[in-house]
Amino acid sequence: MQEPDGTTSGTHEPTSGPPDRPGDANPPRRAWLIRAPDIERADLLDDWLSGGYCGVEAARLRQLEPGVSEEEIRRAVEEDYGYLAQVAIKDKTAEVHLFLNRVSPGDLVATLSGEGDQLYLGEVTSAPRFTTDRTTSLRRNVRWLNTEQPVDPFDDEAPDGLSGKFGVQLRVVDLTDLAQDLETLLPAVAGAPSAPPLRTLHLPDATQKLAEELFVGFEELDDWLHLLRDRPQIVFYGPPGTGKTYLARQLALHLTAGRRDRVTLVQFHPSYAYEDFFEGFRPRQGKDGQPGFELVPGPFRRTVENARKDPSSPYVLIIDEINRANLARVFGELYFLLEYRGEIVHLQYGTDEGNGFTLPRNVVILGTMNTVDRSVARVDAAMRRRFSFIELHPSVEPTASMLRAWLHSHQLPDAAADLLDELNSRILDRDFRLGPSYLMRLSLYEQSGALARAWRTSILPLLEDQHRDEGDAIERFGLPALLAELGLDESALLREPPVVDDTST
Repeated sequence: MQEPDGTTSGTHEPTSGPPDRPGDANPPRRAWLIRAPDIERADLLDDWLSGGYCGVEAARLRQLEPGVSEEEIRRAVEEDYGYLAQVAIKDKTAEVHLFLNRVSPGDLVATLSGEGDQLYLGEVTSAPRFTTDRTTSLRRNVRWLNTEQPVDPFDDEAPDGLSGKFGVQLRVVDLTDLAQDLETLLPAVAGAPSAPPLRTLHLPDATQKLAEELFVGFEELDDWLHLLRDRPQIVFYGPPGTGKTYLARQLALHLTAGRRDRVTLVQFHPSYAYEDFFEGFRPRQGKDGQPGFELVPGPFRRTVENARKDPSSPYVLIIDEINRANLARVFGELYFLLEYRGEIVHLQYGTDEGNGFTLPRNVVILGTMNTVDRSVARVDAAMRRRFSFIELHPSVEPTASMLRAWLHSHQLPDAAADLLDELNSRILDRDFRLGPSYLMRLSLYEQSGALARAWRTSILPLLEDQHRDEGDAIERFGLPALLAELGLDESALLREPPVVDDTST
């Protein structure tokens, strides 16, 4: 029996959320891009906006009940649209399944004008229903909210990743990860969902206190933060002992307001792969006790998913020794997103459900790179283009004065800084010079002989290995020779004991 508006009675309308979210008392608000079918009627979008609905073409499809399984939908599509190619059958199945079972009253819906330069937003207000209108046979009612003020989806104020979603070829595309951003674009319409404040990523400013704690200049620290605001990817590079990892960790804590749960550290190595970094299959024992494989998210994917849930807060991924892995192999298709965060890629294992994957802007990547190992010190132009590179070298600020500043902060003599300067003046290869962190341990200055032991067991073996063909490393780089050149003995480096006043009575 046909109703006055063209709907066909007899279908059952769900009274709660979609069937794939059972038991969820407070399901997350979803958002969807729903495209009008490709037909000759140029005024179809006007019909949607004036008639208060949206939908998908399903004129040949038998009437299906909400809650029907995706497999049953696929079989129906294969029988009713048998003339379609397998790829088209797969897309039509996904389209109907999403619209029938996943879209829900209260969800946001977005649709594009024919030219794609205007975005209309609304709120779903009904369950699905089949109609006799061949252009939009499967419908839901929509309260359109910005028919007079459509949004330019390519405007600078549009959410990151929105334009990239338009590259997905499905007619029903999940935009849930952008739902809250879309709400901020809604005008002040009576009865419209209340829009939260515009969520912009805020990176904290540099502070003099942090600069002093890191023993770097305020100007350098401020410069790093400006670089991250422009492109949230930095690599600290330099020889060993220049504090690369320490600075990256402390900077990450500053960016996240001390929230260690928002900071993840991984270390790359030659056998590191995409499956370790993003997602891959891992052996698991099934419920029946039989061995099997499970797709397990890696640290990068977990960081991204956490960032999506909290888009106004920075989440930092520290990649230590970033150049020791094959970056193209580790990042895979995600390498593209490091340069184009607003775009989408389709994941290697298909876990984007056909909607594409985007990299949120609030994911900050801090890398470290050791330049001593010549086999990995050179990186390709693609990586250079995607990261800002900051040199930390013993002869360049802020590293050049770092040890001296640290010694002053602990009321220690300058002699250790003079010793390091003398050592590095004897190392002709710039990349082999030692950084200050080798000498930034209080225990070296508390008792006689401590520095000599550290020099003999930590510093000298490294220098001997780097200069193995020269034969005179012990003489040139040995602590006694350096101290003699400076006219010092080891006691000149020690902390002076406090003077005790014995005259008091």
